[in-house]
Amino acid sequence: MATSRPFAYNPTLITIDVLEQYGTLSVGFQYISYGESASGLKWWEGPDEDLGYCIGASLPTGGILAPDGIYGDVTFWRTQTFSDAQFITLANKITGQNFGSSLEAVTFLNDNGYWTSYAGVPAPTPTQTATPTPTPTPSATTGLNPTPTPTNTETPTPTLTPTNTATPSSTPYPTIYTHGAVRATCSDFCTTNYNITTLTSADSTYAGLTIGDFIYGITGSGFIAYSNVSTNTSTGPFRIAEINSSGEVLSVLICVGSVCEPL
Repeated sequence: MATSRPFAYNPTLITIDVLEQYGTLSVGFQYISYGESASGLKWWEGPDEDLGYCIGASLPTGGILAPDGIYGDVTFWRTQTFSDAQFITLANKITGQNFGSSLEAVTFLNDNGYWTSYAGVPAPTPTQTATPTPTPTPSATTGLNPTPTPTNTETPTPTLTPTNTATPSSTPYPTIYTHGAVRATCSDFCTTNYNITTLTSADSTYAGLTIGDFIYGITGSGFIAYSNVSTNTSTGPFRIAEINSSGEVLSVLICVGSVCEPL
C-alpha cells in the first residue's frame, strides 16, 4: 500500500483539518479520508512517499492536472531513490541554493513554504491568524496520533528548530510535452510514430532546455521525445533528450532522417 497524504493550497490559513502549514501549503492528516472540499479547501492526494524523498509546494497561479507530479493547486518533486545526494541535488535545483547537507536543505525548504517527506526537522504549526506572511511556530511531527483537531504539544529538539528567514514563495517550473516514457534507443523516435502528449515539469522551456537541466517525473534513464505542443513524432516539432536516472539532461538531439544527431 502506497504511503501518501492530502495537501491543499490554503492562502487564508484555515486551520481546521490541517496538520501542518508551510507558507500557503497545507498538509492534512495521513490515513484520514478527506472530501475534495473539506473545510472549504481543495484537497489533493500527494505522491507515493515509498518511492523516494518528496518535496511539495503550493501552486497559486492556477491548476494543472498532469501525470508528472503536478496536481491542481499543489506541485511535487521526488528523487529516484532514498539518497541524500539526490535529495540535496533536487533541493538545489528547485530553490537555486547550494546546500551542503540534507538538514540544511530541509530547514530552508520548510522556512520557505515547501513540505518534504525527508525526516529530521520539525514542521511549523498552523496559526489561527490569517496574515499574508505567516510566522509559523515550529512543532515536532514525530509520534503524532492523527485526530480531527490539528494540535501538537510536543517540544521540538532545539538544534533542529527552523528559523523563518524569508517570506514563503513558490515558483512553478516551466512545462513541456513529452512521450512520458524513456526509450533505450534514440532512433526509435525517428522511425516510429510516438505521441508527445504528457505535460511534464522541466527546468526550462522547449526552446531553452539544455545539458544540465532536469526533466521531472520521468522514471529511468534513456531517451525521451519532447515538444512545446501536444503532438507526435510524425508531425512534430520535437526534440529528443538523453537523461540519466535522476532526470538530468545529458544531451539534446534531433532526427536527421532515421538517425539521431546532436542539436
